[in-house]
Amino acid sequence: MSMSKTLRLLLCANLAVSAAMAAEKPPTLSQVDLEQRLDKLTALEQKGSYAEVMEPLEQLIRSNSLNEHQSGRAQLLLGIAYHQQGAFMQAQSAYEKTLHILSHSPDEAADHASALDNFARLLLDTGHPDTALRMETNALKEYEGLSDHADIARSCTTLASLEINQGHRREGKEYLSRALQQAGLASGLDQDFYAAVSSAQGWLALLDKDTATAITRYAHAVELWSDAHGEQHVLTGWGYMLLGKSFAQAGQNDKALERMQKGLKILDQAIGSSDPKYLAAQITYSQVLDQSGDHDEAARIKNSAQQALKRLSRDTCVDCTVSAFALH
Repeated sequence: MSMSKTLRLLLCANLAVSAAMAAEKPPTLSQVDLEQRLDKLTALEQKGSYAEVMEPLEQLIRSNSLNEHQSGRAQLLLGIAYHQQGAFMQAQSAYEKTLHILSHSPDEAADHASALDNFARLLLDTGHPDTALRMETNALKEYEGLSDHADIARSCTTLASLEINQGHRREGKEYLSRALQQAGLASGLDQDFYAAVSSAQGWLALLDKDTATAITRYAHAVELWSDAHGEQHVLTGWGYMLLGKSFAQAGQNDKALERMQKGLKILDQAIGSSDPKYLAAQITYSQVLDQSGDHDEAARIKNSAQQALKRLSRDTCVDCTVSAFALH
């Protein structure tokens, strides 16, 4: 709570306030407490402690004590936590509720844009790249309306990856160029942003058959993720998988398998062997194993991972309908 609001509460308890102050109702102590609890849960979410925030957030939402702003914020945090834990159907529901709540208030444009941004990532993870691209484009428009250079830069980086995923190299390069231009105008961009840029540059290099550049860019991304989060983080593990893929494309299968085995170990510890990201990493690893001549083991790993993904797909929202609030 700001000092001015604190003073207002004290004055309201002892003195008659002016008409101007009476027109603005100060927050109650319960509202202050709720804001503080949401701040703590936000800090935990930003540290990657997703499992720790889900139940407290659900309790806050069930309490029916949150105002509109708090409710939208809580649903957004819950959606991110579910998403990162692989509970895609619950994540989609939370993102939908966030957009519905915040769509009525222009004052909540930043959180609304963030919900679109995170929802787009969920749609990519659940097999809807076209819809993800449309939604992230909407998120970028909202960030542009806020003149938020940091979030514009992040959104452009996401759009670059989405375009590259669609095979649109020119568009991907253009978004990366704009992301770096906006980064020069922004403050507060962290190592995750620059790692994401470096990873996208590595992806483009792979598509251009420039394996030397790809290895350099992916190695730099791994270094940034490891420095920011440590060696046992999901982003670091995924980075090793991407680095291994670039070594494999360069024909250096021994180095590829070494990096991928390290990445798989990190992912197993960070998110578990039943997480879709881990299973996707196993399939990529099996392809390099097959190239190395270990066909039987490669087939076993690939078949096991594919069967696990099929079982998981029954519980995800890959075929859910996205509401009009997400695609306005």
